[in-house]
Amino acid sequence: MAREKGSVILDKGLELQNVLFVPKLNCNLVSFLKLSKQLNDAMTFYDNCCVIYNRTSRTLIGAGEPREGIYYYNRLDFQ
Repeated sequence: MAREKGSVILDKGLELQNVLFVPKLNCNLVSFLKLSKQLNDAMTFYDNCCVIYNRTSRTLIGAGEPREGIYYYNRLDFQ
């Protein structure tokens, strides 16, 4: 059950606001719909990854790799 609401920084320049804090959860779950609307980002899904990029500048932000039906965010080292 969510206890608090706040902000989380996933990566440099990638801050999500109005996120819910669940004390017993040991990872960040992100709604791609909220991410897209809040940051003006877009996602492209492939069979082996998900690519996140800024819709306006077309700058690559991050990627996710699927494991057991969930995409895990990978920080990009060249940013």
